Amino acid sequence: MLVDPATGVPRAIIDGNYVTAIRTSAALAMGLKYLARADAQTALIVGTGVQAEAQARALDWWRPGIELVAFEPFGPRPQDMAADLCTRLADSGIACRPAGSLAREASAADIIVTTTPATKPVLLAEYLPQGVHVNAMGADTAGKQEHEVDALRRARVVVDDWAQAGRLGECQHAVAAGLFTDADHPHAIGEIIAGTAAGRADSNEITLFDATGPALQDLAAAELAIRLAGERGLGRVISLD
Repeated sequence: MLVDPATGVPRAIIDGNYVTAIRTSAALAMGLKYLARADAQTALIVGTGVQAEAQARALDWWRPGIELVAFEPFGPRPQDMAADLCTRLADSGIACRPAGSLAREASAADIIVTTTPATKPVLLAEYLPQGVHVNAMGADTAGKQEHEVDALRRARVVVDDWAQAGRLGECQHAVAAGLFTDADHPHAIGEIIAGTAAGRADSNEITLFDATGPALQDLAAAELAIRLAGERGLGRVISLD
């Protein structure tokens, strides 16, 4: 439920999970725009759930026809789950193939997106090739971890919000290891967009975007959804009288 911040009166009832999925995929697109190599052609998605599908669609929007590969590290039938994701994407005209080896596919990827609920590293630092961009989307609460701290040591790390990423994102483990502190921490993507901080330095640099999903982004996306619905005559008006 979205409410008026001044009065507390409800403005709209919205499918929050759907808005969050779209907003998170938009965050991925920002990571790609400002941190991925301009000549990136291949992308590996680790995970096969709702967010993995949303990220795959964002990748195809960012670069239509990009070569997509899916890998599922968990579950009773990981290969089948990766194949199922590729089938769902194919129904929308997006080509994808399931990966057989995480190490092999990661070492050949220009972009890697991780979207798992892992609590210990799934993607090892040694898998990362020079020039790769990583969108780390899975760690969004205390205890979650998809990447080794050594991966963050090797990469230029960018966060969406340090106060959150340092406690809940991949960076929480780098903080525990002494790599980052509140006084010496990665820049935020907003600083790069605003031009007050540098993004990718060169084509060989490894970049990693630690995206934890600040609630403010959900509110902004919900506000946009309401405005567009009003402009297009969509939704249903409910009287509170």
